Amino acid sequence: MKKSIVLLIFILSIQVSFAQCWKLVEGAFQHSIGLTSDGKLWGWGYNQYGQIGSPTGSVTNEPTQIGTAITWDTFSSNYSHTLALRTTGRLWAFGRNNVGLLGNGTTTNSATPLLIGTDTWKAVAAGTDHSLGIKTNGTLWGWGENSYGEVGDGTQTQRLVPVLVDSGNWKQIEGGLRRSVGIKVDGTLWAWGQATPTGSVPQIIDSNTPLQIGTDTNWKEVSINYEHVLAVKNNGTLWAWGFNYLGAVGNGTTNYVFNPTQIGTATNWKQAAAGRYNSLALKTNGSLWAWGNNEDGQLGNGTQIDSLIPIQIGSLTNWDFVSASYSQSFGIKSNGNLWAWGNNNNGFLGNGTNTSSNIPVFITCPTIILSNATFENSSFSVFPNPTNDFITIKSFSNDKIKQIKIIDILGKVIINKQNGFENIDVSYLKSGLFFIEIKADNEKTTLLKFIKQ
Repeated sequence: MKKSIVLLIFILSIQVSFAQCWKLVEGAFQHSIGLTSDGKLWGWGYNQYGQIGSPTGSVTNEPTQIGTAITWDTFSSNYSHTLALRTTGRLWAFGRNNVGLLGNGTTTNSATPLLIGTDTWKAVAAGTDHSLGIKTNGTLWGWGENSYGEVGDGTQTQRLVPVLVDSGNWKQIEGGLRRSVGIKVDGTLWAWGQATPTGSVPQIIDSNTPLQIGTDTNWKEVSINYEHVLAVKNNGTLWAWGFNYLGAVGNGTTNYVFNPTQIGTATNWKQAAAGRYNSLALKTNGSLWAWGNNEDGQLGNGTQIDSLIPIQIGSLTNWDFVSASYSQSFGIKSNGNLWAWGNNNNGFLGNGTNTSSNIPVFITCPTIILSNATFENSSFSVFPNPTNDFITIKSFSNDKIKQIKIIDILGKVIINKQNGFENIDVSYLKSGLFFIEIKADNEKTTLLKFIKQ
């Protein structure tokens, strides 16, 4: 019996590594936040202000679940705070709040997610010291520090709650250091805050309201983390501008770039991510590119040598998403696997160590947690087994079922139920082996398996 238990654990631990696991990840100054495909939110790294969603002062070098919710949809994290949306569209925030970053009307930090108002949102963006959001009606809102007009409401007044910035129809927003950028649904590009480009080289100004950049209407997505901006147009061209320390812009120089400048001549760029002094980007063929500062190995090419132009990292062509931060980088491959590289002093990378790496290292998928599971003497059973259409989970003790998850052999959560544990329809599942994770009301977890014919 024990041998079979060990074998089961061994099989699961291997298969989890290949799960369709990670959906989104962002590194910040000294912490990282990630979202898995089962709707769970995770944090790791430094935690002085509660920015990883757990008691302040704790530091962890591997992903730790934030709360127990399984309905997170998206998030944005920056220097020391995080904004996150549930599938309902409700806004939550946690971390540092000294200048009203969380938007709850106070300046008190929070190590647990706080519900912000009752409105519904479709996008959020955490800046270094301010926050931005787009409500479901397309209107743009901002809050937090506003000394340079980075909130965008026409003032330099600090805002402790969200205030209306623009009533137009917004598609995407991003917050950096004392500045903000965004794209409207009509494809126009806008910027506000410190050192906003005016479209007239070499002129930049501070603007406390969104200022349109140029006249093009084909902007697809934009990224800012600190003081430089990257953007991709619908035609696949890559553009960059701003502070160009150590080549962050990627135009072959270290000179300040005042307005959007095309980087190279390629027309197959898919996504770009701005870090502090470095940049990452993906092409449509799934190849990974990086440039700028590399003193911590954040470019991922096995060196600490800076690059003034985009260089390809490795030869793989299965990268699907990238995120650049202050000194660490993240990438998600098309199979949902997460990789990280760069500075790891406080466990920023999430691989269970504090060792930095100048090449991508694999970050284990935390979708299935085996440490609390019971594999023998279970008080639960599943029948019929094998099955064609339905299964029923039965308890042979006083333990009541609180939640069940049906997980495929690759570790992906297929079904997640909190009620209705009799006659569970599995007729649409493919034939094969599946696992059932059963959580009882006493929080004990049991793992069973069944065969779908």
